Amino acid sequence: MPYSKSLGLIFVAIPKTGTTSVTRALQNAEPSESGLLLLNEKIDRKYRKKYRLDEIGDKHPGRGKHLSAIQIKYIVGDVEFDRCAKFSVVRNPWARMVSRCFFTHIESKPSRGERKKRGTTRKFHNMEFSTWIEFVYARHRLGIRTNSQLGKLTDLKGKLLVDHVGQLENVQDTLDWVSEKI
Repeated sequence: MPYSKSLGLIFVAIPKTGTTSVTRALQNAEPSESGLLLLNEKIDRKYRKKYRLDEIGDKHPGRGKHLSAIQIKYIVGDVEFDRCAKFSVVRNPWARMVSRCFFTHIESKPSRGERKKRGTTRKFHNMEFSTWIEFVYARHRLGIRTNSQLGKLTDLKGKLLVDHVGQLENVQDTLDWVSEKI
């Protein structure tokens, strides 16, 4: 969750949508000594309880880097969430799935140290793309994995919680929007 209290800015970072590049651009804009808050800690049971994340029905919010807008709202509180300009970047779903497949493919498996640094216990695979995409789709149809881009940006009733949604293919437009806000 890239968040800057001094800039009044929240970036809802969706996996495989240019998060690292956008975050680097934000770090260059951060004026305070404390810098841009990048919450990369593992979201465990104690953390979920502290911020009442179970109330929103998300039993496995994952890493702090890719929290949904509603999770961020619970963590920073309503007043701070409303004060901040909130934005996200989405990606063509097909391109996002290709990127995700290559990221989790066994050929790009990070070392144990790199996985610890990333804070991930992600399992890596060696499936061909067509087999992997059928596996992911089957899990989605069963409701096992419903981590959609839209789901990251809305509340429990489907209301959009961010002020701006940009496209990775036109990320400069989003960075221009952020520049205007800060």
